Amino acid sequence: TGKKMKKTLLNGWRAPTPIVFNMWMNKLEELRNKPNFRGFILDGSPRTRYEAEMIDIAMEWFGWKKYLKVIYVAISPKESRKRLLGRHRFDDTIREINERLRWYKTDVVPALAYFRKRKVLLHINGAQSVEKVFEDIVDAVQK
Repeated sequence: TGKKMKKTLLNGWRAPTPIVFNMWMNKLEELRNKPNFRGFILDGSPRTRYEAEMIDIAMEWFGWKKYLKVIYVAISPKESRKRLLGRHRFDDTIREINERLRWYKTDVVPALAYFRKRKVLLHINGAQSVEKVFEDIVDAVQK
């Protein structure tokens, strides 16, 4: 699974939700058993409403649901294209980026709506400086 996951991610493909969820559960179990565990950050995930519901269920299972906060660093599609093209990755073509933005609208936006409805979504303006984005995230998480 590890080699296939690496290939999947390196090619810019999405990993199947059951595989992702299995990895989450294994990692969450590992974290739960750490003596000084204080929390964790998932970056770029969950990316669909189904995954959002699944992480919600996992958080409830481990007794952490009341601590869940979802940080959404928002940027415009124009800014997203600019940043992605600036990475100089082989899969960061206009065609691929437009496909990712289409997928964002169809899959990610419903996940965000799910978390917004649950009142755990923290909206951060990603068009600011890195320092200001960091400051806003820290402020939002500490509330």
